[in-house]
Amino acid sequence: MTCSSPTQASIFGTATNNGSGAFDFRIDVQDGASTGQSDMYGIMVGSYQSGEHVLGGGNVYIHRS
Repeated sequence: MTCSSPTQASIFGTATNNGSGAFDFRIDVQDGASTGQSDMYGIMVGSYQSGEHVLGGGNVYIHRS
């Protein structure tokens, strides 16, 4: 995971599809609470990109140490 700012982070990893393959992924999250906006996320797996979306439930909290 990397934090590009106090309100934005990217999570990197490798996933499988039903136990097969190895697919690199990236999830970008944005904590909108500090700016009065909605929390956002976007997912990239291989060449697929979901685009940026409003988080439908829960909250994104980014804590840098």
